[in-house]
Amino acid sequence: MFTPVPAGYYRTPAWKAKAYECKRRRGFACAACGRKFRPWEHGKLEAHHTPEAYAKVPHETAADLIPLCGKRSGKPCHPRGRYTRWQIGQDRRANWWLQVAGWCLGRAWRAVRWAWRKRRTAPPSGGKSLGEAP
Repeated sequence: MFTPVPAGYYRTPAWKAKAYECKRRRGFACAACGRKFRPWEHGKLEAHHTPEAYAKVPHETAADLIPLCGKRSGKPCHPRGRYTRWQIGQDRRANWWLQVAGWCLGRAWRAVRWAWRKRRTAPPSGGKSLGEAP
């Protein structure tokens, strides 16, 4: 059964500590899409209550919460209303190809950047400076 959250609960230090611990336990990654954030970007993730966690409010633990991309991430995965662990797993499995494409594009971009830097720092051909005549 859905239990309403007490007014002002999300602004309490206790909630903020639980939410941060939830994100830290999951490696600052969204449970739905797998997007990873750096620890100082944890504000882009939101801690989501599962239906079981709502029953324990305000005594839920960090293990009862699930980190999801929030509004500040640019691509929110955190819908309003109920979003169960099963639904999160279904979304994660449905979007596996996005993770593969992102990984491949990231590797290609790193290779291009590496080649560009190598080209800029390489000495001119023949070991001569640009101003000398052949």
